[in-house]
Amino acid sequence: MKSSGIAKLVCIASIVAATLCLGTTTVFFSSHIPGLSAKYSIEQFFPKNHKTLLEDELVKKTFELRSASGFHVIVDLPDSDKSDWFEQSRLEKLKAVSNQLKALQNAKTVLSLANVEMAIERGDELRIGSIMESLPPDQWASYVESNSLLRGQVISKDRRSVLVIVEPKTLDTGDLLKLENEIRDTFKTAMPENPIGIAGVQAMQSRLSEKLISEVGRFLILCLVVFVAMFMAFYRHASPALFAFFGLVISNAIVLGGLSWLGLSFSVLLSTLPIMISIAFVSVAIHTLHLWAEKKDRFAGKDWAARWVYSMRILRAIFLPNLLGSLTTAIGFITLATAAIPAIKDYALIVAGSVMIAFVVATLMFVMSLSFISPEQRSWISQKAWWTIGITRMALPIVIAVVILSMFMGGSAFRLNFSSRLFDDLPEKEAVSQA
Repeated sequence: MKSSGIAKLVCIASIVAATLCLGTTTVFFSSHIPGLSAKYSIEQFFPKNHKTLLEDELVKKTFELRSASGFHVIVDLPDSDKSDWFEQSRLEKLKAVSNQLKALQNAKTVLSLANVEMAIERGDELRIGSIMESLPPDQWASYVESNSLLRGQVISKDRRSVLVIVEPKTLDTGDLLKLENEIRDTFKTAMPENPIGIAGVQAMQSRLSEKLISEVGRFLILCLVVFVAMFMAFYRHASPALFAFFGLVISNAIVLGGLSWLGLSFSVLLSTLPIMISIAFVSVAIHTLHLWAEKKDRFAGKDWAARWVYSMRILRAIFLPNLLGSLTTAIGFITLATAAIPAIKDYALIVAGSVMIAFVVATLMFVMSLSFISPEQRSWISQKAWWTIGITRMALPIVIAVVILSMFMGGSAFRLNFSSRLFDDLPEKEAVSQA
């Protein structure tokens, strides 16, 4: 009786300790998920001290070039309006909007037809200022038409579209997204009748960063649906599927929150991180549950404490194979860390660390719950795989077909097209790309 009581105390203490450890960690890192950001720039795909980047930085410093080209806002006239932008009331409204944009917190400078400063000769005078300040309204159109710095630059040749350039103060992804939304709201309020489009490198970077974060959410939901459905297909009872659901949520929450806590940004390569985490977790879970299912008859009729003690024996027996399986996967990704390209190096280290985190999460969750899980396999799993007989009989033709297909596809690899366009990762119909 005394030993039984001690066993139950050890059982309860172990479950509580694992629960507190995993629960505290999950809550802490989950609180940092809202701060998760994404970053996309050409510098990510060059080695840190690459000659091209160093020369680019030198040219910018020497000639005081701006790193950011800003948001390019194209403002059109409505199709029903057959006039142009050289009406006084219209340019006055554009000037007012330009001033509103300049007052935005993250807007550094704003340039438009209404405020661009020029050196304008009027008789014996040389005036410095905008065309609105230096010329009468009836001379605006003729002056712009005669000035190649303005014609086709800040106003289209048909005079029905103008360009407003908003340069941001910082290139932080969150600030860029906020500034883009504020630009849209400003035009929607001040000039609701005018269609607008936003283009430029910063607009595309902010939009792609936003897409990356949304894709992470989509991949996470996809993993939850697919893997929970898989566990329901393998096992009769709901406990394995519930274990998979909570395990996937916890693993992803810890990794994603950890990235935010460490100040690491998402890249294009890391958008599939939830899939990598989920596969690593499910691999550990499915092997452990399979062994637990094979031994289930040995603990039939036992109380919960005895079941927990026996589950720890199972967990100890499978611990090393699970560890080695996760470790070899992590080492495989770590080999990519030797790459000089920062995006690939970060991807390798983060995925390798995520695989090991998934292993730790699965192990702690099994300490908490393995004895309560009933992994009764469905009957179709133990049935003979008759369909393999046909494949075995066709072994030689299948091997020949695979070899021919491999040779054909391998030869096609020489015709692979590597695009150097910066934002091909955006969806084809994305408004920013079209603008």
